[in-house]
Amino acid sequence: MRKTGNDVTIPIHSQFGAWLRKQTRGIGKASVFPTLAGKAGGGKSGLSMAFKRIMERGKIKGRLLRDATGEGRSQSSLSFHSLRHSFNSALANAGVSQEIRQKLTGHASAEMNAIYTHYKVAPLRAAIGVILSIKL
Repeated sequence: MRKTGNDVTIPIHSQFGAWLRKQTRGIGKASVFPTLAGKAGGGKSGLSMAFKRIMERGKIKGRLLRDATGEGRSQSSLSFHSLRHSFNSALANAGVSQEIRQKLTGHASAEMNAIYTHYKVAPLRAAIGVILSIKL
């Protein structure tokens, strides 16, 4: 990984594995998505801009989280980077421990992993539901 310099091994979901096995390209060491292979995350030709163009072609719009001002740049709620938030949050909402989520996302600390965790109300309700009944 670029930020930490550590390699992260992420097992793939069995359904995705089945889909990959059906593809005619991406066999062996060949890339399934050759136009995206080796691209940096940022910049005009990076993954983020490629992801933005894919979203635009699909007529999928995100919310504007931050408007470009001065030297800063605008930020959409739907970016290539948002996939990392979604991945971590889906695991958290499914009850996967913080330790495992941190390992899968490659975050160096629990604090950083927490920033990427967005809980839905249902798992929070389920957590409260494990408390024994209170007699009033």
